[in-house]
Parts: sequence; structure tokens; C-alpha cells
Amino acid sequence: MLVTLLVMIMVINICACSRSSTQVSTSSDTVLKEPTKIVFFTVAETLDEDQMKAQFKEFEESNNCEIEIVFTSSSDFKQQYTTMVASGAQIDVMGINIQDIRYLYDTGAVLPLNDYIEIDKSKFVEGALDAAIWNDNVYAIPYGAFYTSMGLYYNERLFNELGFNVPATFEEFYDLADKAREAGYYASTFQAGNMYDLPVLYMLCLGQLVGGDGVGNIENICMGKAKYTDEVNVRAMQALADLAANGVWDDGFLGTTEGTAAMALFTSGQALTYITGSWNLTSMKSVMGDDLKVTYMPLIDKTATHFTTCAKNCPSICIYSGVEESKRQLLADFCEYISGASYQQEILNLRCNGDLSNSFDIPVYLSVDGNDNEILNYIKENFLPIGQDFLDWYWPPEVNAELASQIQAVLGGETTAEEAMAAVQSVQDKLFEEGYTFSPR
Repeated sequence: MLVTLLVMIMVINICACSRSSTQVSTSSDTVLKEPTKIVFFTVAETLDEDQMKAQFKEFEESNNCEIEIVFTSSSDFKQQYTTMVASGAQIDVMGINIQDIRYLYDTGAVLPLNDYIEIDKSKFVEGALDAAIWNDNVYAIPYGAFYTSMGLYYNERLFNELGFNVPATFEEFYDLADKAREAGYYASTFQAGNMYDLPVLYMLCLGQLVGGDGVGNIENICMGKAKYTDEVNVRAMQALADLAANGVWDDGFLGTTEGTAAMALFTSGQALTYITGSWNLTSMKSVMGDDLKVTYMPLIDKTATHFTTCAKNCPSICIYSGVEESKRQLLADFCEYISGASYQQEILNLRCNGDLSNSFDIPVYLSVDGNDNEILNYIKENFLPIGQDFLDWYWPPEVNAELASQIQAVLGGETTAEEAMAAVQSVQDKLFEEGYTFSPR
């Protein structure tokens, strides 16, 4: 009897210790489990840091994580990214201007998102994911993104007051330049800006001369099937030289390194037109109101085709391939969270302070409500069907930098179109020699 009693006491004590140990362990796990840190390395595009943190709070709370935002600029992205990788700095997800996705893909720096989340392309504007797809895998997805395209913006009131016609051809652009200067105005303005600004002018001209398929032309060059020295590419550069030689732009535009300066020249009425992107619509509309209109870039000649460059996916988010396997699903879930319709609708509302009538953004997510406005409808009806990706999403960044430099030289009268394109081709040839290969989609 005594033995039985002792055995029972021992069993009770063991069970109690076991329960106590389990409870302490569970409690300890709850207390000691630190939130997972996610480093979001991103170009500063849509919202400021405080707004982004507010938008991320729900995801952080639901997934026991903390998101640290590291900002960069479009022009500094590659250099800062390279420095971070070389130093071993933490990168988990990246918010990029989509021109950088090819470089990241070619260097094996991004993971296919569709391995972790379901992506329905039909929910986006047609072509919104195309620039980030290889072998049916999606490597980046738009977040807080809006459709943007280039166009010739003009001051309708001034044109009416002066009795001038909006130019539809380059010859008419030259004629406008003479008349505008006589009346004390500039025909147009543009910013030389960073390495991405001037090449856009070349893209607009090239697209007109190749039947609207600038991407196809550049892909062939990147695969060694064509050259920048080919006649059509030289013609595109010469078209820019002709605009400058005929005094179309304001006198100091090559020294205008910020878009705000060029925009101020236009919105103040000193320049009659402004070749720029629809991302500037909100700022221009706030000053010009209904005087602001947009139309096609003037045609180079009778053989030219209406064309524009556009973006349907900036910024986009992708997962850095260097992250550990155990973290990847969480990062993919974060990508899915901020690329969803509800997140985009919130961003749209923030950008217009809750009043869609003041919004001049075109959502790439089809279910997101945007503004029904004359100028936006013109862009959607006329530019969306003919727009192609910006060509710097295809040619290497080294080519883009050289092209920007050569355009400066051509427009400044320091070199010829032929010499400029030969210099650009030499950069491409050197890349081929160093083992460069192009990955067609």
C-alpha cells in the first residue's frame, strides 16, 4: 500500500513538472520570439516614409515582422545596390523602377514570385507585367503603380491667343519655333536631367521610324543582329539634332538638370509646349487647370508612325535571391499585400487627399477607381494602345549612359549623329567582348 502511494505521488510530481516545463517553454517562446526584420530597399516613388510605414502596419502586426525602409533614387539604384551586396548589407525585397529588372534578372538577383504566390495578369492593365516575365515566370509585380506615358503637353489658351497651331509634324514644330521666338516665347522645353531623361527623346524618335516597334529594334541590337550605327538609328539621332538646330527648345535646356525647372518654364507660360510624362500631370494641372492639353509627339516625316513610350509597372517589387529559404514565403506574401488592389486604392486616395476629382493618376490595377477626366481619357484612348516600354529597360545601363552623353554632344553641336551612334555602338561592342548576353522574353 505504501509502495503504491509513493508511486502515485512520484507520477503526479513528474506530470506537474512536465506541465510546468511545457508552460514555461511556451511562454518563453512567445516572449522571446523577435519580429522578423524585412529590409525594403526601394526607389522613392509614390509615398514618403511615414505614409509607407502607416500602410505597412497591418501587415507587420499580422505577420510579426518589422519592415525597415531604405530609400534610394532611380539614378543611384544600381550603384547603391551593388555597394550593399558587396558589403553584406541586408536586402530582402526591392522596390524598383522596372528598367532595372533586366539587370537583376541577368545577374540572378531576383526570385520568381509565382513560385510562392498566385499572380493573375488579367487584373492589371494589358502588358503591365510583361517587362518582368521570362520563361513564364514573373520576377516583379507593380505596387502603388500608375500607367504613365510621354506626350506633347501644350497651353491651349496661349495657342488660341497667339493664333498658332499645335504642331503635328517636325516641320510645323520648326515653324512654331520661329513664330514663338518672335512673340517672346519658346516653342518647347525639356530637361537634360539625369541619365534617363535625354534618351527618352531618342526613344520617341526611333519608335516613329520603326513602325512603332522600338523594343524590337533594340532587342535585335542587344542580340547582335543589328547596330546602333544602322541608318534608322542614326536618323533618330539626327531628328533630335534638327529640333535643336531649329531652336525648338528654350536656350538653356541642356543645362536644365531638374524637371521642376523645365516644368516651371512651361506652367508659367514662357514655353508653349513641354515634352514630358503624365507623371507630371497633377503638378501641371494644379497650375494650368483646363488650359493644359496633350497630344502626340509631332511626326518626323511622312513615313513616321505615331508612337509613345510608357510605363505600366513603376514602381515594382521583387524578392532578392540572397535571402534564406525560410523567409521567402513571408516576403512573397508582403509582395502580394502591397501589389493588391486595396493597397493601390489607398495610395491613390492618399495622393489626391481623398478627392478623386483632383487625381490625375491612371491605376494599372483595373478594379481601382480613378478619375474620369478629359485629359486622362485622351491618354488611355490614344497612348495606351500604341505605347511601348521605355527602351532603357532593354539596352544595358552602360549604353544608356553613353547615349545620354552623346545626345548632349549632338544637341550642343559638338558631334554629328553618325559619330554619336558609333560611340554608342562601341560601348555595346565592348560589352559583347566582355561576355554580355541578352535574355529575350
